[in-house]
Amino acid sequence: GHNGQTEAAVDLAKAYQFGVGTPENVDKSEQYWHEALTLNSTEAYLGYAGFLLDKKAKQPTDGAVKDLIWKAADLDDPRALSAAFQIAVSTDDRAQQSRWIDKLRQQSQQGDITSSLELADAYLAQGSEHFSPAAALGLYKAAATNGNAYAQAK
Repeated sequence: GHNGQTEAAVDLAKAYQFGVGTPENVDKSEQYWHEALTLNSTEAYLGYAGFLLDKKAKQPTDGAVKDLIWKAADLDDPRALSAAFQIAVSTDDRAQQSRWIDKLRQQSQQGDITSSLELADAYLAQGSEHFSPAAALGLYKAAATNGNAYAQAK
């Protein structure tokens, strides 16, 4: 199936990117990342964004990186929403900040722990008009009550 193939492309892209079981090869890694992007999956978008940051020395605010993270965020992945929010903060894009944090809030209200923790991190972003350590603390406490190890370690 198409999915198995593309998932394999993600694995191969990572193998060549990090030199796992094969010598590191940036060109081959990029080739497989491009193949993986046809998946339209969060993992492929975030993975390739990571590759650009890691191997091509791009900045998070770089157009190509931002575009990949926006795409992943549009698929409602909480980690991508959080990353998109952080980029919007660093570029002082208030409309995008509101857009992404609202999506995280919706997911958090539906009881998604990952979203709640990413939302808490978003509330701690310096220079955001949404900055609210008290709101973040409330989310961490709620998550800790649900027995989440990550929140208890905070």
